[in-house]
Amino acid sequence: MGELAMSFRGEWNSIKAEVEQDRAKLNLAGLAPEYDSNGKEIPGPGPDFGAVVITPALLRKKAKEADTTRANLKKADNSAVDAIKKATSGLKGFQCQKGIRTFEERWEKQVDHLDRLIENGVAGGLNSAAAEMDLQDMNQGTKFKSKN
Repeated sequence: MGELAMSFRGEWNSIKAEVEQDRAKLNLAGLAPEYDSNGKEIPGPGPDFGAVVITPALLRKKAKEADTTRANLKKADNSAVDAIKKATSGLKGFQCQKGIRTFEERWEKQVDHLDRLIENGVAGGLNSAAAEMDLQDMNQGTKFKSKN
């Protein structure tokens, strides 16, 4: 009976180790449930809403939102530059005036860079992707019509 108990324990330990390995793999993938200190399962990120559907219209909508963000950036930049100019005009003769001018130049370069990134990299990229999807859809439609 000792041998039977020993083999049972050995097999039980082997099964437990296998389960722990599987749980570790699931944890790495973010799929395993998590439990609180009372052993109650902690709810996950929420329901699965299915696959994300990307359409040319969605891409154009996001490009428009990027353009709106860009316009808001320009408004904020204008008011910041106005505030800097007002502050600088009252500092004539002070040593810090040169530092403020350097700050203003750097600010303008950074805002211009960000503006170009949004215009070309984000909005432009989204619009280009939408146009490419439209073209692919038309090509697929043409192929389908020619087969039928």
